[in-house]
Amino acid sequence: MKLKVAGRARVDRAPHEAASVDRLTAVIEGTDGPACVVNARGSIVAANAAFEDLLGLEANGHSGRLLGSLADGSAGKPFHREALRALFSDGRERHRVAGRCVRPDTGETVWGDWDFSLIRDRRGRAELAVAYVTDDTDARRADRHVRILEYLISTASRAEDANALLRDTVQVICHFTGCGLGQVWTPQDEVLTCHPTTFSQQAGAERLRRASLGYRYQRGEGVPGRAWVSEGAVVERVQSEEGFDREFAASRAGAHTVIAVPVRTSTGVAVVLELFVTTDRADSTRQDLVEKVASELGELLERRALHDQIRLSEERFRSVANSAVDAIMSADAEGRILTWNQGAEQMFGWRADEVVGQPLTVIVPERFRAAHRQGVERVATTGHSTLAGQVIELAAIRKDGGEMPIELSIGTWESAEGRFFSGVIRDVTERRRSEDALRVSEERFRSVADSGVDAIVSADTDGRVLTWNRGAEQMFGWRAEEVLGELLTVIIPERFRAAHLQGIERVARSGHSTLAGQVVELAGLRKDGSKFPIELAIGTWESAAGRSFSGVIRDITERKRAEEALAQAAREVERTNSELETLIYAASHDLKSPMISVLGYLDYLKVDYGDVLGDEGGRYLERMTDCTLYMQRLIHDLIKLSRVGRIDEAPVDVDLEDLVATIVDEITPAHPDARFYASRLPFLLGDPVAFRQLMTNLLENAAQHGGRPDLTVVVTATALEGGGVELSVRDNGRGIPVEYRELVFGVFERLDTASDAGRAGTGMGLAICRKIVEQVGGTIAIVGSGGTDVRITLPPECTGRWRPEPAFEPGQPAMANGADVWDG
Repeated sequence: MKLKVAGRARVDRAPHEAASVDRLTAVIEGTDGPACVVNARGSIVAANAAFEDLLGLEANGHSGRLLGSLADGSAGKPFHREALRALFSDGRERHRVAGRCVRPDTGETVWGDWDFSLIRDRRGRAELAVAYVTDDTDARRADRHVRILEYLISTASRAEDANALLRDTVQVICHFTGCGLGQVWTPQDEVLTCHPTTFSQQAGAERLRRASLGYRYQRGEGVPGRAWVSEGAVVERVQSEEGFDREFAASRAGAHTVIAVPVRTSTGVAVVLELFVTTDRADSTRQDLVEKVASELGELLERRALHDQIRLSEERFRSVANSAVDAIMSADAEGRILTWNQGAEQMFGWRADEVVGQPLTVIVPERFRAAHRQGVERVATTGHSTLAGQVIELAAIRKDGGEMPIELSIGTWESAEGRFFSGVIRDVTERRRSEDALRVSEERFRSVADSGVDAIVSADTDGRVLTWNRGAEQMFGWRAEEVLGELLTVIIPERFRAAHLQGIERVARSGHSTLAGQVVELAGLRKDGSKFPIELAIGTWESAAGRSFSGVIRDITERKRAEEALAQAAREVERTNSELETLIYAASHDLKSPMISVLGYLDYLKVDYGDVLGDEGGRYLERMTDCTLYMQRLIHDLIKLSRVGRIDEAPVDVDLEDLVATIVDEITPAHPDARFYASRLPFLLGDPVAFRQLMTNLLENAAQHGGRPDLTVVVTATALEGGGVELSVRDNGRGIPVEYRELVFGVFERLDTASDAGRAGTGMGLAICRKIVEQVGGTIAIVGSGGTDVRITLPPECTGRWRPEPAFEPGQPAMANGADVWDG
């Protein structure tokens, strides 16, 4: 029962507990600092005004409130649980703990040191606890600022470059402020663009990040653009009246507020930091913290940039000098070595400490040393070097005494200490070997090209003939000296020359040939003006003279004749097959009428003369009727086989689920104990009559020849990679032996047994199925073991859409006519 007392709600307590609360209330109200009284359940039963002011509670707003409702749940396990357990469960008299609370009025975080003391009743039982709170918020915030700046300075000292510094800074800010996404906008050509690699994001902010990468802001546009021209931070709510331009993506990421602040250096705004706050809890220190970090970051970026420039310059020089394969050295006016790079060490075998200060003659062969000394003296006298700025080929000597051919480039410069020389020396031993190898290769190429039967031709980027082998001479009738330097149009028929010239122009303009790496069939033109079919393979290569082409040309006149003969034979076979199908259709159709007459006469005999013929005659009549019926089914199947593919109609959508359900409804009366299942089936594109005939034959075959009355038949479909679909009609019947699985697809092929008496087929059902499937470009086969599993693959052009949701789960009973399974 709750009573209204002095405008506040109170909970009735036992007299001794009420007395304790009143006594403790008087104690904490006389305390200057925040304090409260809680019971074992964690309910606040009393609190002073300082406590309510600290935690943002209205007057008497603590009454009936749980201490856990004020604790910051995001800080891990709430602190009050530890204190209550220690006092009321473990029996401790006092417990101190640091705790974080959230003000209900502003959502700000309050740090405090909580000192709990246990209060016992007259019998010594734990009754209440008094908590005295020391506000540590300002100290914690100041400490956080210091730690962030210290961490930032430490990060700057470890960062590899300015981009790494920005990335680490964004990560630090997001970590300490709880921002879900932090990113950097950089000025480029008076437009702010989002830096593609410098960012930090939590899960769920990917869409917001991608949206930001697509934006460009000018000065004063959008939140980043306004921060670009402002002195401090720009703060905007994501859902505001002004309308945030990335509101949809930001809301999906859970962002409530965006903060953008410029980072300034001595030259202006270097970057703009943009941070998305993913909590609606107010934090008055967040903006101040971001602005302080930005002010420190500007100076750090400037230092980092200067350091990067110096480091880059030094690394560039060391990279050129030490990673170069060439030897790079310098010498003074008297020819003494001053510097010696790693390339020189590897090339000559001398370490730098062995040759620095020595005369350059250590690497000059004996026969050139006199000329070298004269050159050094002439430069010292005249101040001019005849070799400066030139590239010459000489010989040098290694530490082991071996000579090698070199290429030398010399430069000179003046300083306060006099004239100096620098030299770049390249070992051209491999080049000399390559030149020899190239000469041998060219000779080998000419040998192979001239001995080949095919024509091998090369041309420059303008389409002028460069090489022309003997095979080309024999094929086209032109001698090499007649066509070298001429345009390739001399061997191209007139109707193809315009396309050839356009291709040459396109290659010259774009540097790309659409025919390179392909084999194409064209026509060639001989010297006598006759045309003939050719096969052309084109390759391209780059040289100092530009892009060149090579072509291998083969005369395919004989092959074309053979192909035409083969095509003619195929057309003749197709014509014969068509005539045969027409003959089968006509003959089968003509036989239907006599079969009907024979069956009628047999019925007359049974009715009118059954008694005269007796039992033996009746049996003969039954056998004659069965044979006639079988012949009628055989004629009917021959007609169906001949009709497959003869009706040329536009393909339509065929709902395979409805089709299978319809067929099952038709055949279940004849097979009441059989059970049929199906998974989600697609729509097919094609002839509905053919697909109905296909599925009817497969389902009837399974039910009729499965060998058991309680047969289970399952129809499934699987989408194939690259399009297409695989259908499966499988049963748990007696199956088909492996050696007969291909045989049963032939015309008139049957595997009838004694159990099939009276139900034997004509042997054309699976033949009709194969013809239907192959007519649309698919395949059909029997696979697996334990029953019969007919697999059909259909190409993408026969596969339509799938239903968005499965009509029934695979392996679960299908629905038909209100029943749980297709069981008739």
